[in-house]
Amino acid sequence: EPVQHKLFESLAIVLGFIELFRRTGTLKSKAWAQILNVLILGGGIALLFHSGPHNPIIHIQHRWMSVVVLTLALTKAVSDLGWGGRWLRVYAVPVLLLTLGPQFALYVE
Repeated sequence: EPVQHKLFESLAIVLGFIELFRRTGTLKSKAWAQILNVLILGGGIALLFHSGPHNPIIHIQHRWMSVVVLTLALTKAVSDLGWGGRWLRVYAVPVLLLTLGPQFALYVE
């Protein structure tokens, strides 16, 4: 279980750097956007099935976080492909990220 948590933490840092380098123009290929989306999707699936000797509230928190992460991954992928209109990129993705932040901040283990 501690290895899983360290893996997820490392994945989040890597995702942040990929997105930073994409937005600053260092990583120019559009494939990087989809790699990021696949990693986010993988993290959401892993979180959905993450288990351990936790209190029931922690399992509920994991499920809600995974729902937001999976929705974020799919919304971001659709937006990056140019489907769904501009509102996905401008409104839906940021709202989902802002929804995820407090979930992490209020997470109890």
